[in-house]
Amino acid sequence: MKANQATYPVRRMCGLLGVSPSGYYAWLNRLSSVKEPADRALRDRITDIHSQSRGAYGTPRIHAELATAGVSVGRKRVARLMRQARMHGGSCRRSRSGRNRRCERHWLNDTAMVPRPPGGRPRNACRGLQRISPHSGGR
Repeated sequence: MKANQATYPVRRMCGLLGVSPSGYYAWLNRLSSVKEPADRALRDRITDIHSQSRGAYGTPRIHAELATAGVSVGRKRVARLMRQARMHGGSCRRSRSGRNRRCERHWLNDTAMVPRPPGGRPRNACRGLQRISPHSGGR
């Protein structure tokens, strides 16, 4: 809203978003919470662990990694920070039916663009690619 304040009136933007102008200004002038800097530092550490695992580690494993490193933090806090950063663990394993549902989704990149090993299928072709939901119109 702050970026569009010069173009549109604050009252109109607040009406469209369903918030009161006084609530917006109160939020704008509010100081950051005590936990916010600690959450930011922890989120950076979680992001590092998640990227080192190439996106495979979820909440339980990241929580265990942090505990091994001596960081005392709750599992639910790790889950909340991962949710806020839109991180989740997962791998391209096959299900019981032999199908890999996660890799069968619509992906932004074609698997033909992923380098293939000589004479074989690409390994973990769905890792690092962005999912396109068929209902989101390509977003």
